[in-house]
Amino acid sequence: MATREEEILAILKSDPMISQNDLADKLGITRSSVSVYITSLLKKGLIKGRGYVISEELYPIIIGSVNVDLLGVLRDNESELREDGYVQEDSEISISYGGIAKNIAEELVRLGMSPKIISPIARDIFGNEIVRECAEHGISLEGSLFLENVQSSMYLELRTRGRDWFTGLTNMANEKLLTPQYLETKYSLIHNASQIVVYDGLRRETLDYVSKRHADVPILLLGTGGIRRAEKHRDIMNQFDFIQISPEAALHIAGVEHPDPAGDDGVIREVMGRLIQKGAREILVPFSGGKIAYATPDSVYLLSIPVCRRHDEYAFYRDIIMGGMVYGHSRHWPVEKMLKFAAASRELFFQQNRTVLAFTLGGVRQLQDTYDDSIIVRYPL
Repeated sequence: MATREEEILAILKSDPMISQNDLADKLGITRSSVSVYITSLLKKGLIKGRGYVISEELYPIIIGSVNVDLLGVLRDNESELREDGYVQEDSEISISYGGIAKNIAEELVRLGMSPKIISPIARDIFGNEIVRECAEHGISLEGSLFLENVQSSMYLELRTRGRDWFTGLTNMANEKLLTPQYLETKYSLIHNASQIVVYDGLRRETLDYVSKRHADVPILLLGTGGIRRAEKHRDIMNQFDFIQISPEAALHIAGVEHPDPAGDDGVIREVMGRLIQKGAREILVPFSGGKIAYATPDSVYLLSIPVCRRHDEYAFYRDIIMGGMVYGHSRHWPVEKMLKFAAASRELFFQQNRTVLAFTLGGVRQLQDTYDDSIIVRYPL
């Protein structure tokens, strides 16, 4: 939404019966210009009918990456790659469009929500395809930063079929343009969201800006997994309403060393308790073996269920769990219900070969209903 439209929307919220002439006087523009902006707001559904009633549609907003994913799957052992100039023929090479923001938004659409994305999107052939896909899936890119003469953000991965070896390259330099200064121009769009989702790949000052400038909106932070990125937010955890991080990052921030925390519920409880002591308000950590831990200031909840049988790697399912938590938080569910929904979302995701193409709210709820209360244990802190 253009900055002028945001100004008009803010005025209409305080005075919905204001005339277009008075709007023009307030803004120092012509009445005909006001009419153009009003028509645009009507088409976008942000206002409706006479008296410029503000549309109250609830929407979560995700600030983060939308990128091109390139995947190469090797037929043979990776040792051949060590040969100078080796080229493997007839390998599997695929291209898709993802990124944390798009992955979460696509899940939320299939759960019946209306998410919006703020992401830097290049005006190249890949960016145009991203825009087309988002429109096709019902994902709004309102507020995104469209860039000329730059390359789309990309993630390239080479791996063996069993993923016992892989290597990756990323180019996410465009995300540095999601500065506090840019996001301030989208203040109304962000502040009117039902929830704000950010992730630790954003600049530290951007995370700090969002958490302070929009402190009265529920803010959820997704940790992508690495210790280096965990360092970025360890001392501002208290600025987010909910945080999801990897087991590796959780142990690092908590200062706990253990080779297999998933095998020791006592260690998990200690880790979660320390994270709360370090300032987290509510925090979720999905451990291996199908365990998901959730801590609040007074309790640790531990869900144990044999999900993720095919893969235990956090990167495979982090976005899908966050989408489930966004959905649960939007409905103000109790922790136990949210955890079951997140676990069911993850399991359905793997049942469908790590895709959300056939993902439905009904499918998640059907799995959720098969979980009884015994799979969750609550421990007081």
